[in-house]
This record gives sequence, structure tokens and C-alpha cells, in this order.
Amino acid sequence: HLLRMHSRDNDPSDDRTQVQCVEFCPHPSYMSWCASAGGDSVCVVDCRLGEVVKKFREKGEVFTALTWMLPAEGVDDSDDLLLIAGGETGNIYLLSVIHDECFMTLSPLQNVPVSSLLTLPKHPRVLLSAFETRAFVHRIGA
Repeated sequence: HLLRMHSRDNDPSDDRTQVQCVEFCPHPSYMSWCASAGGDSVCVVDCRLGEVVKKFREKGEVFTALTWMLPAEGVDDSDDLLLIAGGETGNIYLLSVIHDECFMTLSPLQNVPVSSLLTLPKHPRVLLSAFETRAFVHRIGA
């Protein structure tokens, strides 16, 4: 499947908008899903079907990093499936994939692009974020 979900203004001839990163979903119920970040959008794709199942857009942002955050250990709740994306503005967006909403924005550094995001499998509510010269540890939720 070839999907052009990050093209500017949904223009199929746009070949300038870069896709910055892509990552498969590690949740056992959604193993055929992947997320990609590029331009002003983050997309969730069902690779088996070749369909965009979710699309988050933030006007004025250019997304540069993303990672998945799974439910806490022992919690079998797909409602808790999160996608975390960061951009050139320095903002980090916590996205509820199931509820199709951004429910929190973190701003550890303004106007410094997020270069990397990482979650820890043994500590699913810990998020690491990296910028040009700094890294931060965030504790998300309980």
C-alpha cells in the first residue's frame, strides 16, 4: 500500500512534506497498526487494510518524533493506548488513539525541536524526551 497521508492540503502531488518517523504499535490487539509523523499531522495506519484509521492535526506544528505508550502492567485496557508526538515548536502532544483526542500538551522547551521520544517497557508511564542539548524524564498519569 502507498498512502500519501501527510501531503500538504491533501494535495496528491505534494512530494515536499517529509515523513519524519514511523513506528509499529506494540499493543497485542493492534499489531497491524503503525503511526507516522510528518508535516502538521500524525497518522495511525492499519497496515493490513492499507487504511488511515486516525489522523491528528496541529496547525502550525511540524512533527518530528513519536512513540507509543502502552497501558500499565496488569491493565488490559485498550482505552489506555496513547501515542505521543513531538514537534519543532518544542511541544509534546499526548494523544488518546481510541478516543481520537489530544488530552495533554507538555512544553519542556519552547521553540526547540523535539528530536526523540522514548517510553520504557518496564515503566510504561515514564517518557523520555530529547532536544538538541537536553533530555527530560516525564511521569505520565498515575
